[in-house]
Amino acid sequence: MNIEPKETGCNYCGSKLEKTLYFCPQCSTPYKDVQSLIPRVLPEYVDSEMLIRNNKEAWHVFFIVMAALVLGSIIGLFFTVNEESGAIYIVTSIALLASVIYLVARDWTTISSQLKSVGFLKIHAWYGLVLLIPCLFINYGYHSMIESLYPAMETENYESIVTSQFGLIMVMCVSPAILEEIAFRGYIQSYFARDFSPWKAIAISSVLFSVMHFSFLSAPYLFLAGALMGWTRYKTGSLYPSIFIHFLHNLVVISFFNDL
Repeated sequence: MNIEPKETGCNYCGSKLEKTLYFCPQCSTPYKDVQSLIPRVLPEYVDSEMLIRNNKEAWHVFFIVMAALVLGSIIGLFFTVNEESGAIYIVTSIALLASVIYLVARDWTTISSQLKSVGFLKIHAWYGLVLLIPCLFINYGYHSMIESLYPAMETENYESIVTSQFGLIMVMCVSPAILEEIAFRGYIQSYFARDFSPWKAIAISSVLFSVMHFSFLSAPYLFLAGALMGWTRYKTGSLYPSIFIHFLHNLVVISFFNDL
């Protein structure tokens, strides 16, 4: 049914008509087909889980990084001479570097905006550095507790990874700080921030950051550390403060928590 109304309004009572209704709001006389108000294609309902799954850019980065770590570890095994060889860590660092170079070449726009500002002129960069102190104490206490609960579990001696102090710092501090921050805070967090609030984006990227380390027992602490660096990146808008915090964190760990 499609009853053309008069120019002045409703054909029956003359009242003004509303475009969003198929009937006269005064006398309820229909003046057009109700089907004409229904869109041809109904909007698709999208929940948070679907938004996370459908963020192809973020998952592309995550799986590229994971593939680099797994492939680097496998290749590193062929160069491992003994149990104390650091070949796995060195080859994995090279594989991670290659993956990040690919990501930067693929999407320079997203990362370039986070490298323009130094970030240390904002107070939140220094808040992040201060918050690193209790974070490190939590790290020490948490892993000490794990070691006491699982005394048979092998602990890692970082000095056995690379013989020189410079090489150890490069492999365990400089490389992870730069490459992991670019991948997780620079890309993954930024991609999820397009669909979610900054806090949800930080939480999701921190979960993936903890998964990337392949350590079930350390996962809660790694999530906390990732959240600290993600918060710093969000508040400063720059990657440099979170890179510096990541570097200091790892430096303290290999220097003072050597047998945890």
